[in-house]
Amino acid sequence: MEDFIIHFVDNYGYFGIFFLILIENIFPPIPSEIILGLGGFFTISTSLKYTGVVVSATLGSVIGAIILYYIGYYINNVKVRKIFRKGNKLLKIDETNLKRAKNIYLKYENISIFLCRMLPIVRSIISIPAGMFRMNRFRFILYTALGSLIWNCIITYLGVYLGDNWKYVKTIVREYSVIVVIVGILAIISYFIIKKRINKKA
Repeated sequence: MEDFIIHFVDNYGYFGIFFLILIENIFPPIPSEIILGLGGFFTISTSLKYTGVVVSATLGSVIGAIILYYIGYYINNVKVRKIFRKGNKLLKIDETNLKRAKNIYLKYENISIFLCRMLPIVRSIISIPAGMFRMNRFRFILYTALGSLIWNCIITYLGVYLGDNWKYVKTIVREYSVIVVIVGILAIISYFIIKKRINKKA
């Protein structure tokens, strides 16, 4: 997989980053940290620029998320439900993971879209319940873009920082994900405290 990603990005540059990240959003097992880490490394070893890599990756993230949003939008279709019930070999998303994503979305709604875009695997699946429950499209795209932009900036920079050791990005991301979860919990608590105060004033 890594050899294919290296070859593809080396040959297609920004479009390669865009396309692979788009596919990664739809097929979670493809490691975005490898794509972005490589993209970061290529900014110091090829003509690719940091901004170009981040923008390409973010566009791919948003379009991939929109595709999953509309899969969720039409989830009531019997055929689509059967796909997830059996465990889709193509999307690699089974019904158990889908239920977890639904629970996260129902509890935290908008903020879950933003925060989950910075967590491996969940960053893709969370788009499906957003579509299922008809989240406002503008807000969905906005929160998806913001969360994806932050994720892409950080992981691409790690690739720049690590240089020849860019493959270690995947190991670092595991620790980083724990930090994001902690920050996310604090953000959610703050969100509800602020919301409660605003409701009291109203």
